[in-house]
Amino acid sequence: MNHDKETKELIDRYLDEGLVLYGLGEFKKAVEKWRKVIAIDPDNVQAKDYILSAGFPVEEEDRRLTKIKELINEKNFEESYDIAKSLCNDEPDNMEAKKLFDISKDSLTEKYTRLFKDTSVIPTMKIELTELMNYSLTQEDGFVISLIDGKVTLQEIIDTSGLNDFECKRILSKLRNMGIIGF
Repeated sequence: MNHDKETKELIDRYLDEGLVLYGLGEFKKAVEKWRKVIAIDPDNVQAKDYILSAGFPVEEEDRRLTKIKELINEKNFEESYDIAKSLCNDEPDNMEAKKLFDISKDSLTEKYTRLFKDTSVIPTMKIELTELMNYSLTQEDGFVISLIDGKVTLQEIIDTSGLNDFECKRILSKLRNMGIIGF
């Protein structure tokens, strides 16, 4: 594609900045620069080659946005939330990702409000502690599990976990769905 001198200089600058970032080990930032080239010149082979050489798909954002939308349509807000959160962390200026993140979080907040309407209930373990090694759990999951002793209420777990209300309820919901705890 033929570009005017100013556009050509901008493309060259983004390509060069991406190479510098790549050399510094800032792979995601480098790919962001090269994707800016693709936005200006969708057929730019050099930018596509750099992105692929860095181990990233040329159109990763579009696929993740598409996946988030599919998951929201399927009412799979847990997974759409995770992907949208990751995309927002990778691209803080991506307003569409932020919008989809908010939709996912709002839907989960509604779900958790219904699920945990009565926070005076006492959760219990449904499996033996030795079985926990069979599950893929985060440190936060493990910490919340450590608070479940068959005596403390959901509200006490939420209050003492040190997590915000949403994240604690998200973990409790996940543990319940996995069959690890019950109410």
